[in-house]
Amino acid sequence: MIVYFCQGWTGWLFVTWMPSLLQKNYGVEIKKSAFLYMALLFSGFLAELIGGMTTDSLLRRTGSLQIARSLMIAGSWVFAVAGLVPVILFHDMVIGVSGFMVTVFFLGFAISPLWTATMDIAPDYAGTSSSLMNASGAVAGILSPVAFAWILDRTGSWTLPFAVSVGLLLFAIVVTWWIRPDHPIDVAPSLGRLAVAGE
Repeated sequence: MIVYFCQGWTGWLFVTWMPSLLQKNYGVEIKKSAFLYMALLFSGFLAELIGGMTTDSLLRRTGSLQIARSLMIAGSWVFAVAGLVPVILFHDMVIGVSGFMVTVFFLGFAISPLWTATMDIAPDYAGTSSSLMNASGAVAGILSPVAFAWILDRTGSWTLPFAVSVGLLLFAIVVTWWIRPDHPIDVAPSLGRLAVAGE
């Protein structure tokens, strides 16, 4: 849940603020802004598809859920952070759009191993574990646009809110160490006459 919150925080910034950022921070006209925004989202779509095939391929080749899920997630976020750092440091449209494209791509690339890890960790409770993860992403979707606006109001910087994203993604990379899809949760034994969820 924690790692998906961090992923969702940055992802929702792109969904809610990117068109305005392109127009007001880089001076891109609205038609061109819409085209660039579409290209960003399309790169995320492609990344999710490629990420799904990659996590399956890694699992087949290595036989390791830890590599195919946890390591792939962490590696994706390293590249996502690498895309955001130049955006924060340099006010240039080409650098900005390129950095955002890299970030959106690698956020999308991590989606498939994130979701499949929930099924690996709790195979008998995949619906419950997936819903908890999705809820954490929804909470990020509620909070991150508001935080972006608060930072923007106080600093006037359109890119500084992404520094928070860098911090959260770096934290999530560390927390990924504790995602252990190779150690699934055991099914709870029946407690006498009490029914256990899922039985």
